[in-house]
Amino acid sequence: MSAEIFTTMISAVVMLLTLAAGFGWLVHRIDAVDDKLSTRIDAVDRKLSGEIAGVRREIAEVRQGTAADSAGVRQEMAVGFAEVRQEMAAGFAAVDQEFAAARQEMGEMRLDLTQELSDVKVAVARLEGPSRPTLIRTR
Repeated sequence: MSAEIFTTMISAVVMLLTLAAGFGWLVHRIDAVDDKLSTRIDAVDRKLSGEIAGVRREIAEVRQGTAADSAGVRQEMAVGFAEVRQEMAAGFAAVDQEFAAARQEMGEMRLDLTQELSDVKVAVARLEGPSRPTLIRTR
């Protein structure tokens, strides 16, 4: 074998070794970046999971607080409605009493007016006197 062929073969082997070493280095770097990204993604995942759990706890607390508040508001509204009903019942009772008194007073006034009207009719009848008989009968 001549020196040129030998040199060419060694150059080809060195090139293949260089390519294999570059490929190995590239795989090693990709694995390192993958591990680094996986670590970061896992950290972000843990952080988001913690935040989501915190938000869920806060939502549960707000729901419990809202339920307690709404129960209190319902109770206050029930008490308020009961008071309003009592006040309205008292007001209606007072109005009913006033109407009953007005009816009684109007009934008394009607009796008085009926009595006075009867008196007026009698007085008018006395003023007019009995009806006079007609002298000529009409056919």
